[in-house]
Amino acid sequence: MAAIIFNITGFRKLIIFISLFFSLELVLIANNKLVFMTEEWKPFNFKSDQKQVDGFTTQIVERIAKNLGTDISITINPWSRSYNIALREYNHAIYSIYRSPSRETLFKWVGPVYKIDTVLWGLEHRNLKIDNLEDAKKYRIIVQKDSAYEEILREMKFKNIITNATRTDTRMVIYGRGDLVPLSVVSYDKLEKAVSDLKMPNIRWKVYAVLYSKPLYIAFNKNTPDQIIHNWQAELDKIKNQSFFSELETKFIKPILESHTIQSQK
Repeated sequence: MAAIIFNITGFRKLIIFISLFFSLELVLIANNKLVFMTEEWKPFNFKSDQKQVDGFTTQIVERIAKNLGTDISITINPWSRSYNIALREYNHAIYSIYRSPSRETLFKWVGPVYKIDTVLWGLEHRNLKIDNLEDAKKYRIIVQKDSAYEEILREMKFKNIITNATRTDTRMVIYGRGDLVPLSVVSYDKLEKAVSDLKMPNIRWKVYAVLYSKPLYIAFNKNTPDQIIHNWQAELDKIKNQSFFSELETKFIKPILESHTIQSQK
């Protein structure tokens, strides 16, 4: 009988120890700084005139961190650098990112944050004969190598693809080395910057076809504890039902859609 009592008492102590261990682990997780990586991509993430990282998704990330009492930092880099750091480094995450089959097991995902159309942009004056996506397959598509854009284009049986190692180079279309580029419907600023940099003010861009509509996510390093993912997902779900979310949409996204995209499709 004494042995049984001892075993029960020992088991209870073990349970208490395990509970305290995991409670301590959660405290350490909560106090551990998360490092977020992103790229320059208006209106979701970009450096403001004050040299601070701003944008639609940036403010959502900051609001979730504030609500959870989590210390974070945010750094803007070229996409490939941000992606590879988040892939390798514990306590790192990347946003705004498309979730694709090849990436599914590489990260732990929070989202969707926002759904956006990806379209095929080309030069208006070239008047490409495109009425549907099948027509677009006849033309040369410029795309960043190993990007979600390339992956989806190949899944959709596009063959005439020209890849660039570092970015989807819009200048190649301007120079006539390609015909179309896949970019989000809110990427007009990036397209206009290419025109401005090359001092070709008379060039106009046009949306020739909608390629697909997919949501953007926040992707955490795959070694991130599940509790962090659960907490961030729960906070994101709350925020999406608050006026804060619609206010961000009105501030960052709607002005671009109203002033550029509709005009580009006329």
